[in-house]
Amino acid sequence: MSSFVLPPLPHGVDAIRTIKVEPGDFSDPLICTLNPVAFGAKPKYVALSYTWGDPYPDNAALPTSPADAQPQGVYPTYLQNHAAVGRTTQSVMPTITLDGSPFPIGHNLYLALLHLRSLTEPLTLWVDAVCINQNDLQERNSQVALMSFIYTRATAVVVWLGVREHYRSQLDPFSDPFRSMAAEWKAGQVQHLAATLANKTKHRFSPPPDHRVFSRLAESSYWTRLWVVQELCLPRVLFLVYGPNIWTYEDFLQWEALRVARTKQPSPGLAVHQVIHEGLDAMLRLIDARAAKFSDAMRLENLLELFARNRCTDLRDRVYGLLGLANDVHPVSRSQQDDATKSIPDDAANSTPLGHVGDAAHSRRGIESLQVDYRLSFYDIWANVVDLIYCQAKTVDRRSDLGTTTGTPDSLRAPGISAQEERYRSIVRTSAVIQTALGQSVQEEHAKLKNPFIPKPSPIIRAIGYLRGQITELGPDYTSLIASARAQQDWVSLWTSHHCHEPSSLATLRRLNEEFMARLIAKDEQDLDLIREIRTPKVIAWPTGRLNEDINKDNPATGTPPDWVNSKLDKLYPEMWNEADNNNNNNNNSNDINQQQQLQKSAGIKSFIGTDHLMGLVPPAARAGDWIVRFWNCDAAIVVRSAHVHDTGVVTLGDSPRKTTTTTEPSAFLLVGRADVAELHDWKVTGRDEPPSDEPDILNDEKAPGLKSEALYISLDLPTLQVMTSRIQT
Repeated sequence: MSSFVLPPLPHGVDAIRTIKVEPGDFSDPLICTLNPVAFGAKPKYVALSYTWGDPYPDNAALPTSPADAQPQGVYPTYLQNHAAVGRTTQSVMPTITLDGSPFPIGHNLYLALLHLRSLTEPLTLWVDAVCINQNDLQERNSQVALMSFIYTRATAVVVWLGVREHYRSQLDPFSDPFRSMAAEWKAGQVQHLAATLANKTKHRFSPPPDHRVFSRLAESSYWTRLWVVQELCLPRVLFLVYGPNIWTYEDFLQWEALRVARTKQPSPGLAVHQVIHEGLDAMLRLIDARAAKFSDAMRLENLLELFARNRCTDLRDRVYGLLGLANDVHPVSRSQQDDATKSIPDDAANSTPLGHVGDAAHSRRGIESLQVDYRLSFYDIWANVVDLIYCQAKTVDRRSDLGTTTGTPDSLRAPGISAQEERYRSIVRTSAVIQTALGQSVQEEHAKLKNPFIPKPSPIIRAIGYLRGQITELGPDYTSLIASARAQQDWVSLWTSHHCHEPSSLATLRRLNEEFMARLIAKDEQDLDLIREIRTPKVIAWPTGRLNEDINKDNPATGTPPDWVNSKLDKLYPEMWNEADNNNNNNNNSNDINQQQQLQKSAGIKSFIGTDHLMGLVPPAARAGDWIVRFWNCDAAIVVRSAHVHDTGVVTLGDSPRKTTTTTEPSAFLLVGRADVAELHDWKVTGRDEPPSDEPDILNDEKAPGLKSEALYISLDLPTLQVMTSRIQT
């Protein structure tokens, strides 16, 4: 950013700056003026949706003025220092004249303004790179919080998709790409946009593109960028501009080339490899999202998953850039949140969850507010979003309106499920979706803490998991299993001996082992560090009572742990870890940082086999008789140890593996750590919105007879939830 000082925004009201582009010919310098204006003044402007970097590699080489269009052998000034395709550096940015002073802008934005400018009429625009002071973090926070307001209040939004290829001809050394663009602009329709909006002329639009041009449009990097999601979905009036061409969004939806692309059927001039690519898939997701913008599919957690891998410079934008489109959350800036908190009584303000603010009216509608603050860490943003989504727990439509998901199969419907219980089931998956959207930044920050599990204030999240099976025997450690042929032979012998009289089971295990070994080889150190012991007394689990009512007769299906849990388990917890430390010849205190680092070493990770064709990896403290818990619609897995209360009142830990009878059913479970489990049955269902049944469908699969699932309530703190859901597949 230059030393240019932007005029201040009106104080105390919602406001923006608009930029007026003065009329001129294509080759004239761009002359612009800024105008701060409050929304109360009902400003009329066109919002520009574009990418800061060039949308095509060849666009980066296009000149921005006649002076840059040199004969063959002489490179334009712009290209002499142009390092890479994408965002340009400040030293080579072209400049506009803004309020009488030079102002550098991106190369792609400059080309957009050249094409949108009118010969006869001024054009008032809102452009983020010019109208927001990017160096003022407080202003940036507040303007991002207003983004949905900015795009919905615009007279129209223009989607800038870039320019066609313009190459200097080798046969004509004096061919001029800039002159070619100017000629096409004069013959095209986009130059009439300003006059049309001023009611000086009738709407003029370009004819539909052929398949070749459509393929080029689909390859634009525009569709893959994060910020364009709400910019394309929110406005009522939308135009698409490609060089001198302009189309309405409604006409765009009727293109034959788009219809063919949706069906992915080859057509003359449209090769299959041109249809199936990243840009097209991203384009179709955006089309589906705009079509569903008034539905419950526009919940924040849905949007985070749908656009989790769209590109952005700051990964925080994977959250902040979708808030304006989400219909279950209101974005607020830090100053707005401070004002809201001041109006809340002290006792209520102290209990406000993390980074979101609720009020009575919003709570009734299931809507909360989330703070936009680029000073927050990735961990804090993750925690704020998890807390917000978990606390909302509003009833949702089971059917998704987005084309990327399907309706709920009858076998998975649970019509009697409460909204809160649905949240218990889905919160682990939701946490993983948010972490995926934020890249690995959350885990990287969390890993730097000396001990993230030391007691400290943290909201308690209640999840529902399912007892998937029991560990029957531990095998070789991970390092040996990967490095030693003998260890691998011992591993095969281990599960073969357990099922030697079950030919069908052996065939299943051989097939599973092939997948399991491939997964082991593919794991990197970050994956292995997450298969770890988690030492925190805050995490306990107990049967829900829904599948086995007699386990917890005093509190059936209420989500309340048995009365003895807190008092008894407080004593059993240190005993469990003392035993683990003794078994591992490690007498260090569990809060010691050296021990925490040692626990993350892959040498301590063990393989295991379990009931119902389970195999996988578990942390060092796991032992035979422990249980594997899985979660709905994701591959998260943890190891827990059972606690039994006997008739005498004595509480003991652990089960004997492969037991056929027991005098007491497990009444509660303590967390041992995170596991990695290989199964032939996929725990992921089709579609984001369908809730699981009490017994997930895969557990009733006829191909896997005898599988049983028991639901557990699991009380989690946020640090544990973060470790459980880092880098998992959803």
